[in-house]
Amino acid sequence: MAEITFDSKELVHYTEAMRLLDVSRPTIYAWIEKGKLRPFAIGRSRFLLRAEVEALARRREEEHGLGPESPKPVTPS
Repeated sequence: MAEITFDSKELVHYTEAMRLLDVSRPTIYAWIEKGKLRPFAIGRSRFLLRAEVEALARRREEEHGLGPESPKPVTPS
């Protein structure tokens, strides 16, 4: 098996990806299933490539105006 090396700054844990994308853990898992994000295992921990997470965040912002700074939609009670 080939060895792949990453700088730790190139990887983000799922919780950091959730914060950067302003989504829930189930959404991260769904995007992994759909191939939008590719997970990497290091020991028992799972990580995502920071570049992929940031690219997805930019696409979401461009397409939908969604991001961590976006106002949340208000739903009537």
